[in-house]
Amino acid sequence: WNENHILANDREFFEWMYVDGSHCSFVIAIEGDMVYGIYGFIIYNHEVTPDMGSSLWKTIKCDYPFLGVTIQKKCEELMHERIHIGIGLNRRAVKLHNILGAPTGQLTQYYRLRNQDEYKVACISQKEILPFEMSDIRLKKLTREEFCRDIPETILKKNRPYKSKRYLLHRYFEHPIYQYQCYGIEEDCNQMETFIFCREVECMHTKILKMIDVVGDTRCLAQIGKGVE
Repeated sequence: WNENHILANDREFFEWMYVDGSHCSFVIAIEGDMVYGIYGFIIYNHEVTPDMGSSLWKTIKCDYPFLGVTIQKKCEELMHERIHIGIGLNRRAVKLHNILGAPTGQLTQYYRLRNQDEYKVACISQKEILPFEMSDIRLKKLTREEFCRDIPETILKKNRPYKSKRYLLHRYFEHPIYQYQCYGIEEDCNQMETFIFCREVECMHTKILKMIDVVGDTRCLAQIGKGVE
């Protein structure tokens, strides 16, 4: 890590992110006093075969070929994971995953442009405000207490990857730095099975609402235009 990296300087934040009881979510390659590689991961649930996400994967030049692959395989051996995903891969990592037979792809980016005369952050070459689909679906903002009380674990277990209520509470409602908002997509009979976690960002005296995570059926996003407005 760079000497100024937050995870190298803030032990409390590091432990919030990676430590659960006596477990620290890292596989480390060490010989003597020298660390040659690290592989950090985030556990989404506590099933016997959990779903996980990779977080940090770094090695330094050494006499051990394919050390990065070795410590990744060691993680699989230790954790018996069902699903392991990762985002933000560089081109080299994408090639490596393809060699290992892991599927890769690109995330699709979406935004909803507010209809106004001037934009301070967005660079719009051709303004186009798309009409939203009229539907009975609406967004409902949820407090921590409402999320705990009203959302059964069985709904969350339908998803792949399965992010447990315990994980979501820790990740978004108990974050030590950022404040997140949670919205449920409410369908017929006031039923909610899809949830959006957002963070408000201020830039150039204006605000942007960033959708950080969608848990559930992403097809519902096509019907929340009215709620976003």
